[in-house]
Amino acid sequence: IAYFILVLIGVGSACLHATLHWVYQSSDELPMVYLITTYIYIFLELESPPKPKRINNRGHDDDDDDDGSGSGGVHKKLSTSSRYPNLSLHLSLLMVVNTIIYYKFQNLYWVFLLTFGLGLTSYVTMVGRMFYKGSTMTKKPHFEKSDCAIGRELF
Repeated sequence: IAYFILVLIGVGSACLHATLHWVYQSSDELPMVYLITTYIYIFLELESPPKPKRINNRGHDDDDDDDGSGSGGVHKKLSTSSRYPNLSLHLSLLMVVNTIIYYKFQNLYWVFLLTFGLGLTSYVTMVGRMFYKGSTMTKKPHFEKSDCAIGRELF
């Protein structure tokens, strides 16, 4: 998804600079907020260890037992669930509201700027913490030897 959004930014930016029309300005600016939001979601999911969830032999959570004891059935497997199960929904709703405000209420452009600024600040803070203070990520990203940042290896 992030790469698709990055392509949208490129197309929107090219159209904006070719025409200087406000519609193409939105095609340039809104995907930038979407991309930052996507990266924030990725970082939060990478940084959060999943909560283990025990599954009984009927395929239900332990809490779904008939007698309420939490011990019904043999536990066959351990499933994982996200630490933030509704994060994608909340971030998607934020982006929908931001898009509606951007198009419907153009005099409230400061809402877009505030969302973009807060998102960018959050993203930079997460990346800075990951690189300079050590990461607590449970799933380490895989980087090739050729992946470099300003002439230095990432890890």
